[in-house]
Amino acid sequence: MEIRDFSDRSPEQQTTYSNDPIMDVGPNPNSGSNDSLRFRIDKTAPKGAAINGRRCNLDCIWCHNDYFSNGKFFAISNEEILRIVSAVIRSSHSPKAVARIAGNGEPTLSGEKELGNLIMSLHEIHEMDRVSMTSNGVLLKPMLPYLVDCGLNSITISLNSLSPGGFKYYSGRNNFEEVVKTLNAASKMAIELKINLIYTKLIKDEIQKLEELSSELGGVPIKIFDLLPNENTRNIHLPLNALKVDLKKRSASHIASSHPYQQDTFVMPNGAVIIIKNAEQENPCPNTNCLFRSKCLEGCRHSVRIGLDGSIQPCGVRTDNRLKCMNRFPTDKEIHDALMSGGKLTSR
Repeated sequence: MEIRDFSDRSPEQQTTYSNDPIMDVGPNPNSGSNDSLRFRIDKTAPKGAAINGRRCNLDCIWCHNDYFSNGKFFAISNEEILRIVSAVIRSSHSPKAVARIAGNGEPTLSGEKELGNLIMSLHEIHEMDRVSMTSNGVLLKPMLPYLVDCGLNSITISLNSLSPGGFKYYSGRNNFEEVVKTLNAASKMAIELKINLIYTKLIKDEIQKLEELSSELGGVPIKIFDLLPNENTRNIHLPLNALKVDLKKRSASHIASSHPYQQDTFVMPNGAVIIIKNAEQENPCPNTNCLFRSKCLEGCRHSVRIGLDGSIQPCGVRTDNRLKCMNRFPTDKEIHDALMSGGKLTSR
């Protein structure tokens, strides 16, 4: 994989990176708060724009395909998203909020204008401190300048492999070059850039190239996730423990973080930044009486999820406290109680 040298970028073109090891949807590190209410907003293609009945333009072998619900095809509008976000902020009395526009499909299938309007409208909410997005990068390059102008603070691009063959094997598509071009373009813009990657037996052999990629892009953080095996991926699953030991041995510095979940940030001698979420950790969720606590692998997922069906899901594990908002909008008390039960609030 060939990455161009961006050392000659002007200051206004330099990509900015957070010094906060919480890379997914964390607050602006300059805001001085890690206590912001965090939203994960599912946003993808409307029904008429779906590709072959799917809400994504890739077909990754590890995808859980959870963007259908009982065979129904949902597409929440921007207006409905904003109404829910405002109600949750009001009900929680949170002084600050951050939002990440993510999947259940691919957000860019919504279209440039739809995404831009959502980003601008989220920033109009007084408490909203930061808006980020996760994308597979295939369609993102021509949209990115407009989305940055609309106020997008951070973009995370999912990269399945550093070779065209590996990319096709994992994603089922020949879009490797498009993603590379998006990474190159994003690295020259005034936006925080991060890369997500799933660890597998094949990726194990690309770790050195990943470090070179991060370094050549100016220290772009690469966050490596554990693979959640399914029937298609059990033969390529590989635990992260050995990789963590290797990085710790070779790194120039190591930062261990425990909020909102435990992860390790390794800065390599060449300036590369590699982040690994701990395979084993204590459950940080403050709701110690939760009956589902033993099933929770990483505590609460630190964000309130707004689903494509207009639901509020305050916990990444529980479903009994999920609130549907489309037919009857919940009261402030119902939202508040759901946030409490999902570990998002610690007091009444």
